[in-house]
Amino acid sequence: NVSGTDDTFAAVVSNIGCCLHQLGEPEAAQVYYERAIQMFEKVPVSTLDWLLYGNVNQRRVEYIKARLVELGLDRKPDASQYLDGVGRRQAWSDAERSGREQGLWSWFSPSSWYQYATLADAKREGGEQAHKLNADHAGTQGPSAA
Repeated sequence: NVSGTDDTFAAVVSNIGCCLHQLGEPEAAQVYYERAIQMFEKVPVSTLDWLLYGNVNQRRVEYIKARLVELGLDRKPDASQYLDGVGRRQAWSDAERSGREQGLWSWFSPSSWYQYATLADAKREGGEQAHKLNADHAGTQGPSAA
């Protein structure tokens, strides 16, 4: 049950807006961006988060408003950065962009989550896709490369 005042749900709504923006669907993107702003404005910031990071949700709102400006100027969203869990702009690292294994702390990286999920799905389904992803993951070529 999602109440519409959960910051994770608001982030998902914002991300859908970004996807629509990237796909060239400005009207739909605007609807999602504006809804995410409304949701973030309603979500309270915990005292601990406020003390450690400041007004995280205000930074999230400002970030989304900047996306709306890009949308109004008919520009794609800047894919070189993302907003982390505490509202700070972060540049994607080379490892995150390439999808390479990042070692012990890779579970912090959204790209490693995607890589794991994709590989797990392929292994479950089996076949050529799993071989290719395993080979890509290991840095070698799959059986079809011959």
